[in-house]
Amino acid sequence: MPIKRYADFNGRSCRQEYWMFTLFQILVTLVFVGLIVAVLGATGGFEANSEPPVLFWVVLGLGLLVFLGLFVVPSIAVTVRRFHDQDKSGWM
Repeated sequence: MPIKRYADFNGRSCRQEYWMFTLFQILVTLVFVGLIVAVLGATGGFEANSEPPVLFWVVLGLGLLVFLGLFVVPSIAVTVRRFHDQDKSGWM
């Protein structure tokens, strides 16, 4: 639901909508962390003198930028709507 109401700062969001969106963000973040650990482990990146390929860092960086670009505004919007549901100002 927060993705459908991408930049809607008016109205209210129930507790379940807020926490499901937060859970989704946490799961996506864990997937990114898992990818980092898997690639570092596969390329020997945990050892002293080894580095993962540059392409890995480029793809990871682009993936994180896309994730941030797509989910920053909905995250703020759902938080503001949750504040409205608690009869608080969105500026909190």
